[in-house]
Amino acid sequence: MFARDESKVSARPAWGRRLGPFCLLLLVVQATPLLGQRWYRPYQAGVQAVRQGLQEDAPADSAIWDQAIQQLEVAVNADPRPSRNKFVEGTIRERYFPYLYLGIACLRSGKLDEAQAHFRNSRDHGEAEKNRAAAAELASFESQLSDRMPEDVRAAGDEPVSDTRVFEEKVAEAQASLDAGRWEQAIAELDEAERINSQTFQAQNLGNRRDTARQSWAADKAGQAQRLMDSGSLKQARPLFEEAGSIWPGLDEAEQGLAAIRRREQQYRSAKGQAEQSFQSGDYAQTRRHYLDAQAAHPEMAADDNLAALLADLDDRISALGTLEDCKQAFDQGDYSQAQTLCARVSDPQGQLYRERAEARLTFQQAEQAVRRGDYSGAEDLLRQAVGLDGDYADASQALEKSRDYSRALADAQSRYQDWGGNLQQSAGLNSADEALTRAQGIDADRFGSDSQAQGLRRTINADLDRIRRRTVRSPVDDSVRQAVLRLFQGQIDEARQALEAIRKTNPRNAHAHFFLGVAYATSALQQAAGRDFQQLRSQALEHFRMTLKEDSDYPAPKRLISPLILGLFEEARE
Repeated sequence: MFARDESKVSARPAWGRRLGPFCLLLLVVQATPLLGQRWYRPYQAGVQAVRQGLQEDAPADSAIWDQAIQQLEVAVNADPRPSRNKFVEGTIRERYFPYLYLGIACLRSGKLDEAQAHFRNSRDHGEAEKNRAAAAELASFESQLSDRMPEDVRAAGDEPVSDTRVFEEKVAEAQASLDAGRWEQAIAELDEAERINSQTFQAQNLGNRRDTARQSWAADKAGQAQRLMDSGSLKQARPLFEEAGSIWPGLDEAEQGLAAIRRREQQYRSAKGQAEQSFQSGDYAQTRRHYLDAQAAHPEMAADDNLAALLADLDDRISALGTLEDCKQAFDQGDYSQAQTLCARVSDPQGQLYRERAEARLTFQQAEQAVRRGDYSGAEDLLRQAVGLDGDYADASQALEKSRDYSRALADAQSRYQDWGGNLQQSAGLNSADEALTRAQGIDADRFGSDSQAQGLRRTINADLDRIRRRTVRSPVDDSVRQAVLRLFQGQIDEARQALEAIRKTNPRNAHAHFFLGVAYATSALQQAAGRDFQQLRSQALEHFRMTLKEDSDYPAPKRLISPLILGLFEEARE
């Protein structure tokens, strides 16, 4: 478990020194586009439209100002917080003063009340304080606005209130609707409040409350759609997902739900197309399986295409082909799945014999797939089943015997290594274990190469043989430490750690126990995310490595067996 495993090493922090800032930068680079894209593009489009409209040769019509207002309002709805240094993507930043430009656009399009409200918002949000150029622009256009406002409004210094009482009543009604979860009604009431008094509406940031209602309404729609989809009503779910997405564009639940529906539609079409191809080739059993897959993927489309009638017709065709000769022919052609299906319909003993032979070969194919996955234990179980179904099946018998021989050789190597006991002055037992392991490798080299248990034992034996060759004689590893280390090699980290802790308590000066305790804690640290647990485990590993070096300053760490990260921590303990 603590052997070299580069796939895990690359995914873990290198002791919190060099990779931490780089990983944080990657997170920022990957996360910020999702935040920036919602406000950035409409904001850029709106600012560009404002600048174009302010040019001397710009047309006098209001189309460009309407475009600017529309884009800037989209940006404000996405993010209402101005900034002079706002993240866009990665380390890219942008000045973000949407209220200033909204005020300019409304002023130039003749919407003086709205311009006044936006300029107020600009000052309330501190846009003028954040940038000198913004302050100058704001003061200039506020002056232009003042020149164009009616005399009585300029004198009052505020907008005329259309109907404060009606406005407040409408806002209270909207809040009651929000509290009751009547999102659509709340949105309509907030829209009405905005029509009554748009400036007070914006000053009170009621647009945020309306956005909350829209998002909640969209989430409710998506929830209804999800429940319909879970019950199999994909056709009814689709328009609800689409409606949720139109109410609140970019809603994850809506996009994911629509993607799932499209995926199941594609699965249905694919399985149905495969069924039609199998039918053309005369493989009715395979055709039936594909139609059943299509039916499971999208029951409603299956009902529309009347797949039930097609399946009934296939059953009739398969039944008509269910003879012993058809069964034998399918078997001889290697179509064991078809042979198994056909032979099961034959009551003759020959049909039963061929069915079992076909099942044995299908089971053997499953064993081969298990071997490719590295599941040798599962493969051996399947091989036993195949031999039980057909005792004359030579391929299965030979493969089963090979698997058993390999397992026996590996078990023999492990037993011989345990019997050797780590005595560096008696190499015969270690050589015997090495010979048994080599025998296992000769039986099945491919399995040996992918067997982590065998590879771990090979590295251990090689390290011990190397120590013997170099005649490095230290205090021998006693049996209890050796057993704990074997558990550590086998990935039983907690059990190994408990055993080594017990040894350390009875013999506090056991350098071997301290070293492998350090390895156990360091291995656990590598499996943790950065945080309190990671730091605690790392500190415990360092402490045990220091105790190792205290007892044996030249303690030979097995560099070929230990991850470079753990060796680096061991070297850090020397400092």
